Amino acid sequence: MRKRTLAAVLSTGLVAGLVVGIPMTVANAAGSKVTTTTVQIRQSDFIPALSDTRPSGHFQFIKDGLHLWTDDATSQAKVAEYWSVSGSLADMVGSTMPEWWGTSPAPGSQIVFDADGTNGVNNYNILVGEAIYGGQDWWLTGGSSALAKSVCPETGGGFGSACHGTLEQWATALPDAKVYAGGVSLGRGGKGDGLLYSETFGNTVYHFTNVPAVKTSTMTITPKSVVFGKTVIATGSLKSDGVGVSGAVVTLQRQSGASWVYVGSTKSDANGNWSKSIIPPSTWTIRATAVGYPSPSAVVTVSSKVAVRATGRTIYVAVAPNLAGKRVVLQIQSGKSWLNVASATLTKNSTAALKATKAGVYHVVALAVPGYATGVSASVSVK
Repeated sequence: MRKRTLAAVLSTGLVAGLVVGIPMTVANAAGSKVTTTTVQIRQSDFIPALSDTRPSGHFQFIKDGLHLWTDDATSQAKVAEYWSVSGSLADMVGSTMPEWWGTSPAPGSQIVFDADGTNGVNNYNILVGEAIYGGQDWWLTGGSSALAKSVCPETGGGFGSACHGTLEQWATALPDAKVYAGGVSLGRGGKGDGLLYSETFGNTVYHFTNVPAVKTSTMTITPKSVVFGKTVIATGSLKSDGVGVSGAVVTLQRQSGASWVYVGSTKSDANGNWSKSIIPPSTWTIRATAVGYPSPSAVVTVSSKVAVRATGRTIYVAVAPNLAGKRVVLQIQSGKSWLNVASATLTKNSTAALKATKAGVYHVVALAVPGYATGVSASVSVK
């Protein structure tokens, strides 16, 4: 693909027939303003399966737009590329012609949709909007499905095809249609060259750029301090250029020495938000990782309680919360060390009775998993 500078693009556009696209205010049917969302489109966002860029057609992403040009006016001189756009045809009402600086005619806007929303035989249809037809009329391409062709709002001539109408009319004719891509097409009718700054489909403005996306990742754990056995909720969000990223895999890991150990995973929702419940067995440093995003971390402090009392040479132990089935170990102090005396498995009431062998200071340690101390302990003196 040939590359040319922005200066070259503008210089070739400063000729008779220059078309300058003026940004238009998106309005609803009543004419009131509608809040728009801006989405950055990069080359990686193009859908290869829909591409129809031919040998004499070219494109180049720059910082503030997409340079499009064709070498001649032959059937091979065409640039047509598409990216993900979602919604119904009714959601596309308010779409405008491309914001274009270059030769005339300007590129056409294209909406790719499934006519009945079933992803069946009627799933490939294209509506084309062109400034030369007033910018409000959208015509259906010949390769579209029989269903779409059977409900043409208008059938008069003077447009791109004999099957055409406004987006409002198409939305009424095909209420179940699902849009899955938007696109732009230059060529096949005249040699063209210019800069495409943006396209608007519905209430979303798609701006073209080669600047890498700014990706952000957040994570919050609630509560940050828990009692052993209790659930914590890790929540966060993934955004690219400030827009939530859906369907991204988020992996949770805990730090273990110099390594990170898998805890669980989830996916971000339609707004880029995610949530995952976990039960930490001990104090953890947890991080959330997603490919291409920063990995935020947070510390979960885990605590518990052990109560002991001595009656004669028997030491009674109660652990909270309930750790039924886990072990407790009785130790006696010997100088600066602690020696194991006895162990027991906690009953369903999370209690146990341990025999002290002699007088002294005893120490009870609760173990969550054999070999992994919770750090919960208590001491008692036996006479």
